[in-house]
Amino acid sequence: MIETHVHILPQIDDGPQDFPESLSLAKAFVQTGYKNIITTPHFWKGYWEPTKKEIQDKIKILNNALKELKWDIKVYPGSEVRLTDYIFEQKPLEQFQSLNNSRYLLVDVYPDITTETISQLEYLLKNNLRPILAHPERYPCLYNLDMVKKIKSLGVLFQLTSVSLIENNRKITNQAELFLKNGYYDLIGSDSHNSQNRFYPLTKVESKIKSLIGLTKWQLLSQTNCANILNDSSF
Repeated sequence: MIETHVHILPQIDDGPQDFPESLSLAKAFVQTGYKNIITTPHFWKGYWEPTKKEIQDKIKILNNALKELKWDIKVYPGSEVRLTDYIFEQKPLEQFQSLNNSRYLLVDVYPDITTETISQLEYLLKNNLRPILAHPERYPCLYNLDMVKKIKSLGVLFQLTSVSLIENNRKITNQAELFLKNGYYDLIGSDSHNSQNRFYPLTKVESKIKSLIGLTKWQLLSQTNCANILNDSSF
């Protein structure tokens, strides 16, 4: 299995605070059947601003530790970029860490999508970076399905966050189920942050997703498209 949205690097965002915590999360993924993880530390202007070198240096240390432990899992570089105002005017695109150095960049927004957000998505696409919008089921703007279709028509990919299907917020869960049934999602990620109370492997939602969209589409979202990202292949 391939994870495309996880906060596993230590002391870089709100994920693990040290390497033992990182290893604990890695062990949880190993025990669940994962073999490849694209780490996606937050890049949020004014809060967390990891450089590509910082991300890659921490990955090297973590992968060396995993190799020494003989765990059959590998970590690859990535980031989750929050689309704040003027972010791409303040920092050149090449300084953002895409998913395994591919054409795909994981992005999110807070609290909601705006006209500025759409301009930023268009800017990424114009510059040959294909944005993957994390947890679109959370954005109030996308309760308007015309807005969903508008953003999808640009070429933006949608990533379901697995916990959205099992958390207590029924409104978000309903939206996630609707997006699944309508075929709006392109892949699924866990957005895990630690092994104690923020670990959401796809195995926790597998049966529910299969019941909603069937085995073939489950495999597309959880395996095929995740592999396409890891290998920088087209969808």
